[in-house]
Amino acid sequence: MKRKNGIAGAAVTILFFAFLSIAFDMLYCLNDDMMIQSILSGTFSGKTSGMSVYLSMPLSTVLALLYGIVPQIPWLGVFFALCYALCFFFVLYRNYEETESVAQRILVTFFQILVFFAIFFAGYLLPHYTVVAALVGGCGIFLLITGASDNKGKNIKNYMPGILLLWLCYLIRTKVFLLLLPFLAIAGLVMLLHREKKERIDFLKKLALPVALFALGILLFFGINYAAYHLGDWAVYTGYNDARTTLYDYVGIDTTEEMMDNYEAAGFSQEEVRMYKSYNLLLEESNSHEAMEALASCKEAEKESVSARLYNALVTYKARALHQQEDMPYQYLALGLYGIILLYVVLTKQYRMCLPVILCGMARSLCWVYLIYAGRYPQRVTMSIFIMETFLLLAIWKVAAYKRSGKQMVHTALCAIAVLLFSWAAVYSVKDSLLQYENQIAVNESEGILYSYMREREDSFFLVDVYATVNYTEYAVREYDSAYENYLVLGGWLTESPLLFRKLQKEGYTSALQALWEGENVYLVLKEGVSMTPEMLYERYPEEISRLEAVEHLTTEHGEFVIYQIATEE
Repeated sequence: MKRKNGIAGAAVTILFFAFLSIAFDMLYCLNDDMMIQSILSGTFSGKTSGMSVYLSMPLSTVLALLYGIVPQIPWLGVFFALCYALCFFFVLYRNYEETESVAQRILVTFFQILVFFAIFFAGYLLPHYTVVAALVGGCGIFLLITGASDNKGKNIKNYMPGILLLWLCYLIRTKVFLLLLPFLAIAGLVMLLHREKKERIDFLKKLALPVALFALGILLFFGINYAAYHLGDWAVYTGYNDARTTLYDYVGIDTTEEMMDNYEAAGFSQEEVRMYKSYNLLLEESNSHEAMEALASCKEAEKESVSARLYNALVTYKARALHQQEDMPYQYLALGLYGIILLYVVLTKQYRMCLPVILCGMARSLCWVYLIYAGRYPQRVTMSIFIMETFLLLAIWKVAAYKRSGKQMVHTALCAIAVLLFSWAAVYSVKDSLLQYENQIAVNESEGILYSYMREREDSFFLVDVYATVNYTEYAVREYDSAYENYLVLGGWLTESPLLFRKLQKEGYTSALQALWEGENVYLVLKEGVSMTPEMLYERYPEEISRLEAVEHLTTEHGEFVIYQIATEE
């Protein structure tokens, strides 16, 4: 029976993802993934590298090796697509284990596809490594709970798929794994409560080996990654990047009159602050770890009290949980799912399962409030919370369904309600995702004009304003241009990294400023009305920028790019 379930699940998965690949091309959600791909493939610095900063070292190294062997294949995008396909297969296979007929398998397949379009389609169509980490981590929790929900849980083999996916979650995005930990703890409680009291001690003993294996793997991955980024130049960069993250992701730079006075009191000129505000860090002479910390300290001194921030976080969370359009349809889907499962466990008199459902709600609230309190909760992170809690809730429901004897009507009725709920969410999610997808394609076609322009001029080197092309992405699984990138974005999370200095050295320079002032075929790319302006540069470097001349204008539907060069002195 297992073999038949495996073959059936594999066939459905292949057919379903073949349909998706024909109907849609995965398109990176943000340029973060593009930068990671550039590092891994070697198009950024001229040599493949496993030091991708945000993917853990073991995973990055494997992907970099694959790029080195077959550089024409977009391995990062392929890896993301495989994560979705494998998770789909694992869940489908586990669900097939409870079916007894072809008709039941068809119903299970229909419901799983519905769930995919409601929850996971947006992340598949516009993938981001943060969401992929949540997908594999949430699926790992689902497999752990369902693998240990019956007598088969005695064998460590039943836990290995879940453990492998949890390891993978850690390797893809460590911070997502940390958000996953409360849900993982609740998963352990679900496995324990599912058993009778007399069985629990024995179960905990059998669980010791899988837990030890899981923890050992995490410690090993942590050790490898920590050693890689805390030696030599990478240790210096890690400290710098931590300061940059604090300043730009959590604190920010405020150019109000009051704050400018504070910055000046800390030793920063107005021109310096404006350059930092533009995020073009490579064009700021004072750019350093210490300067970032000093700027952050000026703003942090103006922060509200802890109690006020906590109160505002709770108010914001309430609004996001009930009314925020940005989180549609997921917040209503989550509320509906909580209601259905609580009603199910009450009507089937499995009252002890109420506790993990309530704790799941508390865990997601804790994650949300923490992120809001910290001041950073982009949609890709909040979407990750929705994904993880959905996997946990569906696993709890599946476990509770094992003991529904005499309650088939209740099960059928609530399943029907769930189908209606997920159908509504699927329609909404697909429409919204396709709209975002089309908008991204339009942006790419427009801003792609600049990238084509730069590619055609292989002997030139371009310094690009951070926000000029911040919205540009590329297709994730199409064959990509594996040629060396003859441009450098002037800010972002790779600033001051050893890889960036390797790229500058390859071009024959020690800094971006030296390249701009002294380079013969070096050009500065700005976008009209966005971020940095020639006037801002003139205020900061009046002598050098007096020779800045516009040599090309590229007009697109989303604005005009202006290509500048420092004129040669006569």
